[in-house]
Amino acid sequence: MSNNVDNSPCKIEPPASWADEENGEVKTRPSMKGSPKAGLSLVVHRINEDETLTECGLEDALTSKSEDKPSGQYWIDAEVPDGELFLAELREKVLDKLPVSSFLKRHLTYAAISQTRVLSLNKSLLAVLRILPHGQDPAKIRHAVAVAVKGILLTISFFPAGITVSARASRALDIDTAIRINELELPNASISGVFAVWLLFHLNEVSEELHKLREHIFDLAERADENIGTVSLSEIIDVKDMTMKLLTIAEEQNECLESLANGETVTAALDFTPLRGFRGLLLQTAAATERTALRQEKRVADLRNIYEAHQQDRINNRLAVLTILSAIFLPLTLMAGIWGMNFENMPELHRPNSYYFAIASMVLVAVTLLLVFHHRGWLQCGDI
Repeated sequence: MSNNVDNSPCKIEPPASWADEENGEVKTRPSMKGSPKAGLSLVVHRINEDETLTECGLEDALTSKSEDKPSGQYWIDAEVPDGELFLAELREKVLDKLPVSSFLKRHLTYAAISQTRVLSLNKSLLAVLRILPHGQDPAKIRHAVAVAVKGILLTISFFPAGITVSARASRALDIDTAIRINELELPNASISGVFAVWLLFHLNEVSEELHKLREHIFDLAERADENIGTVSLSEIIDVKDMTMKLLTIAEEQNECLESLANGETVTAALDFTPLRGFRGLLLQTAAATERTALRQEKRVADLRNIYEAHQQDRINNRLAVLTILSAIFLPLTLMAGIWGMNFENMPELHRPNSYYFAIASMVLVAVTLLLVFHHRGWLQCGDI
């Protein structure tokens, strides 16, 4: 890609600062040294006609919507700590100043946005997308939120409350970093174009993690083919858990994309008409990711079956050894029981060297049985 901004589509560069409405000033990106806990963070971009982004203040975006003739398109990216308190702060600073219906605002509670959903109204849209938590435990359920009105797109991502500013800065605006690294471009100079790239980023996050998991599953399968004993049950369970988590995320993302494909036709907030090809890409990516997750789930199930079959073989081999030992000692026990009976008239007891004769008879019987079992291949017990 060319570095000339005028001739190339937008590549979103991580901003060095963001608007801090609490103090009425613009703060620079914090250093990676120790710093206090992070709070609500807002980054605002103006979407230019040449498909580039210009960083601006929050008031620029909000005042443009309050004019008689709204002009310009803006993207407000918010990072919010977990908790209803911080979400209420975001509502006060941003949402209450946007032309969002009261019905939609009622669905912007911390509890309501904890599940995937799409609400498409005449002039606004709410999309809640389950995402792969960046740099966090994948078991933790995370959702990203997008609110669209005419000319403004608000995206909201959450991070654990109590995280320090420096720790947050190291992962701040992951979407910008990902767009820069993967050279994703705005397909259209509108909030619809930004929204499409935002969706694609989160889809790619799951897809990339799924590809890493697939390589790990292939490695386990190869080890199992060479020597199943080198694969532990804990490894299979860990892979299964991760596969199920990614499958759940992929399924919810696919459902969200399908709902958006239907909902965008009834809202004036977004216009995907010039993005039909890109919308198809999003749907295909979500569907392909879900299919890949389903295939990995089947591979893990097959691997689990192979492991359990191997364990059952080991148990059967151990039982076979015990059975052979029982078969050998059963006649010896019978002989010992007969000669151990306390009858007066037992000629074997009074013969000379009868003790040595009994021991030799037992050894002969045991060796004979071992030779018979070996000849029939019953002693090939394998791994026990």
